[in-house]
Amino acid sequence: MARCAGGATQLVYPTPKARRGRDSYPHLVMEIERNWRAVYGAETMATLRHGLAQVDAKLGGALPDFADTMLWFRRLHERSRLRCERFGADRPASARRRNSRNTAASTASTTT
Repeated sequence: MARCAGGATQLVYPTPKARRGRDSYPHLVMEIERNWRAVYGAETMATLRHGLAQVDAKLGGALPDFADTMLWFRRLHERSRLRCERFGADRPASARRRNSRNTAASTASTTT
């Protein structure tokens, strides 16, 4: 569910590409574990799995069963927001640089 302006809600459905990614994730994890078992050995993988299960039990199931594929985007957005707050700007530095280059280029063309 997505919340829209005015408090209304709307159903959101994954795209076909998102569904393929979601559906392939468990198979990918199993393949990686098989490869690691071949490289590091079954005993090492059993020890790792046991340790991770203990961590999961202590957290009480608070972690999702899937990878956060958008974490990079949220971190990038947060850094950009913090930069704007820090320098008192209303837009990211990249936008300010583009604008200053365009202004410099237009100033150079009008002075010649």
